[in-house]
Amino acid sequence: MAQNNGSALSSANNPVSPSTAFAVDKNIISVEISDLVDKIIYEYASYPDYAGGGPNAWSPHFWTIKLIMAEGTDITSLAPIITLAPGATITSKHADVQDFSQQVEYTVICEDGSTVAYFFSAYAQDNMRANYTLFVECNPSSGAGSTSLGATHYYDENYPVLCIASPYISAYSFKRWLLNGSQKGTSEIFHDYIPNNYSVLIAEFEPIPVVYYTVSVYSENQIIGTVSGGGTVVAGGSVWVYATPNSGNSFESYAFEGWYLFGSKLSGSASFSYKPYQNCTLTAKFVTQYTVTVQSEDPNKGYVSNGGTCVAGGWVNVSATPYSGYAFEGWYLNGTKISNMAMYGYFPSSNSTLIAKFVASYTVTVQSEDTNKGTVSGGGSVAPGGSVSVSASAKSGYAFEGWYLNGSKISGSASFSYQPSATCTLIAKFVTVPVISGPNEVCSGKSTAFSSSNWQTGYTWNVSSNLTINGSNTNSYVSVTATSGSSGWVSVNHSGNELQRYNMNVHNTTSPVFDYIDGPEEVETSGNGIYYEAFFTGGSVTLYDWSVAGGPYDMTENGNNNIYISFTGAAGYAVIVTGYNACGYDSGLLNVSADYGRGGSGNVYPNPVSDILYVVIDQSMIDKVKSSQQSIISAEPSFDVRLYDGQGNLLRQQFTKGGTIEFDVSSLANGIYHLHIYDGVNNNPQMHQIVVEH
Repeated sequence: MAQNNGSALSSANNPVSPSTAFAVDKNIISVEISDLVDKIIYEYASYPDYAGGGPNAWSPHFWTIKLIMAEGTDITSLAPIITLAPGATITSKHADVQDFSQQVEYTVICEDGSTVAYFFSAYAQDNMRANYTLFVECNPSSGAGSTSLGATHYYDENYPVLCIASPYISAYSFKRWLLNGSQKGTSEIFHDYIPNNYSVLIAEFEPIPVVYYTVSVYSENQIIGTVSGGGTVVAGGSVWVYATPNSGNSFESYAFEGWYLFGSKLSGSASFSYKPYQNCTLTAKFVTQYTVTVQSEDPNKGYVSNGGTCVAGGWVNVSATPYSGYAFEGWYLNGTKISNMAMYGYFPSSNSTLIAKFVASYTVTVQSEDTNKGTVSGGGSVAPGGSVSVSASAKSGYAFEGWYLNGSKISGSASFSYQPSATCTLIAKFVTVPVISGPNEVCSGKSTAFSSSNWQTGYTWNVSSNLTINGSNTNSYVSVTATSGSSGWVSVNHSGNELQRYNMNVHNTTSPVFDYIDGPEEVETSGNGIYYEAFFTGGSVTLYDWSVAGGPYDMTENGNNNIYISFTGAAGYAVIVTGYNACGYDSGLLNVSADYGRGGSGNVYPNPVSDILYVVIDQSMIDKVKSSQQSIISAEPSFDVRLYDGQGNLLRQQFTKGGTIEFDVSSLANGIYHLHIYDGVNNNPQMHQIVVEH
């Protein structure tokens, strides 16, 4: 097949004059083929009632083209030249030379994207025979449909007859084809060979069943509204429905609310055109309405607005506005007061008339005694028995003291509601804010002083419940005593108003009391640290401060209850510790003698030690203990010798009345250990720091 693109040629209808070139439609604008005698072109729309078509149609459909060739033409080897309109393409791939004795299909994609199929076939003129007669009929004969062929059609038995049945789709559908009384298919397209000389082809149609829907109308409450309309209609048609509310009375009126189907609202229009899709009942809903009228009892004192109509259960807004010199007093219904609010949302239960009453008003003016100290707001006009809100705000460095009327204090609250008995002016007074000084930490049972600057006559002190005031509370200073631990406060007040508050922590404890320092009093001079630990009674210590006096030394980090001190010179030392808490402090010391060689009475050696530690309880140590005994009868003292590790675990212990004892330390790990020698008389042991080195 050869393909060209160019301008469309005029197309031919069936029958057409012999020509070697012809147009099919706007897609195939030219078909050229040698030895063409005649052609038969049929167009088939996608739908039987397709109203367009013809050579200029673009709609999706298909065509059959029968080529009648000159006698002797080899229809098995034809090469037509097909020219397409600009923008159209052929999707079918065929050889240039085709066998047209069989049906050849071309598919064209149109410029708009739709597709059209073209079915070509060819017949040699010398193979055609005489025409036979075909009678084409419709059943019913009229009003049901039509066919594409006339009542009488002439055909050749070697060529198939093509006929299309087109029902009138609004009322009928195609049923079947009957050829000489026999069914020949149910497709609307008849395309077959008819060998008989005389034949009758009948297109049978049948009516489309008609569906009807009935719409009923119903009033939800016939007392307040009626309905009409509805009826039966063909599927796809519409019916009108009408709703009419009944007349009301002096207490209420009625209104249409909406048409409902299965509980869902369809329309709010009383007259409504409805297209049903099944048999159904439309329900009209009506509502009761109440009208609220508003009036002013005296139009010279004030005016009213709003009011109106609402459904039962709803509300209407009413508004009353007094003229100058008057105040709104209340809304009244049938002589009974129902609201004090000038703007009021009223829920009626029937048609109602609300009366607004106005009375001569009291005006409350607010002033600041000193605008440099504070500002005021509020006040205004109010009816007798009513109240106005007033507010005072102190500036930085000042405090609100009170509201005064005619020189008398009426409130200590910066913001309060005042009910006047006449037109009046309220004065707000402000005072300078006092500044309180004192400690942040207070101890239970201990007197503590606080003072205040900017003190003025009339100021007083006040305290929290866990503090008591000692003496007067009217001076610029005060003494207080804490009775229990917790947070606490002192404040400066004036005329019952708190002007300033000072917060503190109250400790339920006392000052610490030094007890003793645990550690050796006789040591060797060396670089090794000796362990000392401080003990206090009284209040808990929160900070320990260690110091050493008397000679050169090194000391570990300060602040805890224990410390390591290295005595590096032979001298008499004083180990001093001070314990602090929030309530006070106390100090104590331990005198320590440092010398070269083995340290302490009751020689301890070797130190450092690797295997056997010797502890000598000599006569001088025994005599010293005897001299300190208080008993008249001098008994031989007994010594308890113990060796502890750094965690206070007892590792070795022996009892002796004198002489030398031995501790085997070969199994102990390298480190610092503590030797305590108790003499049975003194509470504090003699202590030595022992270094084990292997």
